[in-house]
Order: sequence, then C-alpha cells, then structure tokens
Amino acid sequence: KYFAIAETLVLFVCVAYCFRFLKRTDRNTRLIVVSLLVFAVVLLLLIGWVTPVLGAIVRYRIPAYFALLVAGLLLYKKKETKHE
Repeated sequence: KYFAIAETLVLFVCVAYCFRFLKRTDRNTRLIVVSLLVFAVVLLLLIGWVTPVLGAIVRYRIPAYFALLVAGLLLYKKKETKHE
C-alpha cells in the first residue's frame, strides 16, 4: 500500500507542475482536457464507490491516472532555453 501512496503522490505532483505552467490553447485542446478530467474524476469516483479491495483499486485506477497525465501534458508550456 505504501508504493501505491507514493505513486499517487508522484503523479499528482507531476500533474500540478504541468498545470502550474499553462500554455494558451485553442478551443479543441481545452475540450479534450476537460473531457479527460471529467473522465478521470468519474472513473475514480466509480472505482471508489464500487471496489472494496485495495489491490483492485490500485489496478483499476490506472486509466484515470493516464488521463490525468495526458491532460497535464497537453497544457504544459515548455520553458524557453537560450542556446549560445
């Protein structure tokens, strides 16, 4: 269970970092991100309500975590680096 806790913390820190540096996006990208976030929240709520076994919850939440990661990466603004 400690590995699952560490995995969750690392994922949410990465997603929070991506959301911290947002880039300007077009309407289609925003709709995709909102759809991914709604999918992740609904799936995580459904898994939490229905699944009584911790090991199964850890396995079933992988698609929701993947959706959160993709949503964060779609909005991530890469820092400009100066090449000399």
